Amino acid sequence: MGTIEIKGLSKNYGDLRVVDALGLSIADGQFVTLLGPSGCGKTTTLRMIAGFITPDEGTITVDGAVLSSPDHVVSPENRGMGMVFQNYALWPHKSVFQNVVYGLRMQRPKLRREDMRDRVAAILDTVGLAGYGDRFPGQLSGGQQQRVALARSLVTEPSILLLDEPLSNLDAKLRDKMRDELQEIQRRTNITFVYVTHDQTEAMSMSDRIAVLRAGVLEQYAPPRQVYFRPASVAVADFMGLINLIPARVESYDRPTATAEVELDFGARLGVPAADGFEPAAGEQVTVAVRPESITIRPASAVDEDPFAEVSRVMMLGHLCYCVLRIGEVELRVQTDNHVDLDRGDRVCFDIDPRRASVFPASTTSESAPAKELV
Repeated sequence: MGTIEIKGLSKNYGDLRVVDALGLSIADGQFVTLLGPSGCGKTTTLRMIAGFITPDEGTITVDGAVLSSPDHVVSPENRGMGMVFQNYALWPHKSVFQNVVYGLRMQRPKLRREDMRDRVAAILDTVGLAGYGDRFPGQLSGGQQQRVALARSLVTEPSILLLDEPLSNLDAKLRDKMRDELQEIQRRTNITFVYVTHDQTEAMSMSDRIAVLRAGVLEQYAPPRQVYFRPASVAVADFMGLINLIPARVESYDRPTATAEVELDFGARLGVPAADGFEPAAGEQVTVAVRPESITIRPASAVDEDPFAEVSRVMMLGHLCYCVLRIGEVELRVQTDNHVDLDRGDRVCFDIDPRRASVFPASTTSESAPAKELV
């Protein structure tokens, strides 16, 4: 089993609070990603789960047993966990077999040599390295070295596997391939994965749930689709990709449906879901957050009554087209397919999908976010 309960977990380094009262429940067999920018506390949290760092407050419990608290820390080797480090930490003078079997010998010293060989061979086959046992790390590609580190962690049959940005040293194409392989291995073994990354694509493509951290605080813990389309805060919305933040005023709020009827700065009216826990009042200034792909555009005609805008920038990126629209002082970033023929200066009509938008307090941003670089 590999059920993890984290309650009130905090860690300070001097006056700096790196992790602040973190609470997470990770079910057995889940793939959970700790996501956030550098310095948000994700690696510190992972190392507290591993037992390398003692928390100042709070507890970490696995399958009902307390493994970490301020006055009690079970050593890493006695936690039944595996860990894959960012730099792989392979011995260059040992073969693939010797690197992988080492942990097995330490944890299962009474296991017969033949059984150890069979188990190493099976795990190398699982990670796609059958027949590579006699090679040395220097003879392997970066992706193959990553697989060796993964095999070394899996061979001891841990109930939980911790992964600290294991793909950060790989090129983009290999990262894509390894994401698929990691997800497949996790599904096949049903081991609980706790994965640390600052890469939103990695988190979105692999995880069952994502814990978004910011300055040591948990901003949101939810499935990928919810984190992306229903962010808990402007900070989460902005971190998870391109976002339009549009000033608006509340016309009315319907409590049963948690939907606010708002008038955007450029005059359009929408019925938009409010962020969890936010109940805006009529007349209140708010911010509407909407993704570029949740806006549709078409050429404007003289008789159109829908909102229209001027195209101020167009970028073709393979099968996608990104453009920036200007409506008065507001800029909107839009993503569409490459079949839309657009040029700078064109007038277009646009529609915002209110189901893909969220309303936040205006205090989270003072004005519409400027258009970020699109690549």
